[in-house]
Amino acid sequence: MAIIRQNQVLSNVFPNQGNQQFLGAQAKVVAPPNLLTNSSWVGMSGSVSGADFVFPDGWTGGFWPPDEAITIPNGDYNALETSVNVNRGYLQQTLNVNAGDYLNVSCFISNLITPDFQRPIAITSPDVTFTEVARQNNNTNVAGRRYGTYLMETSGDVIVRVGCGTLTNTTQSFTISRPQVTVGTKLYPYAKT
Repeated sequence: MAIIRQNQVLSNVFPNQGNQQFLGAQAKVVAPPNLLTNSSWVGMSGSVSGADFVFPDGWTGGFWPPDEAITIPNGDYNALETSVNVNRGYLQQTLNVNAGDYLNVSCFISNLITPDFQRPIAITSPDVTFTEVARQNNNTNVAGRRYGTYLMETSGDVIVRVGCGTLTNTTQSFTISRPQVTVGTKLYPYAKT
């Protein structure tokens, strides 16, 4: 059986064969891995107001601290209850990307108190040129799984920001968890790392 990755041309996998012949049971599409490390936020604990907040292993803070950030244990993952009032504060991680790759970003929003159209998960970079090609579902206007897609035009390092005010100061309050970044345009089921 051949494994086909998203956006892979079947004729490259099966030279001199028609694509239709291999779209049935012989080919299996495999979800790409979550590129983020420690997406379950192991090691995160405490709160900003308690002056004992600890970042998750492999993550740092950007424009830290927000007005509040509280670790919420949820069994096999930690969530972050966070709020800002004309402020910002988010968790971040750096990824190396390749030109031509599409990246699908996603996270889960719950306990939405102050909705906003700003992205709860965003990509930024001082060095990589990219285009945000789909963002209509990447906001905190409603709870649930929020997602968007970016096209990397050049290679290099990008910063994945997860939390409040990922692009500018804002007023938001929600609980966020389970961030994911995968190669491709499709939204895949969450894969814990």
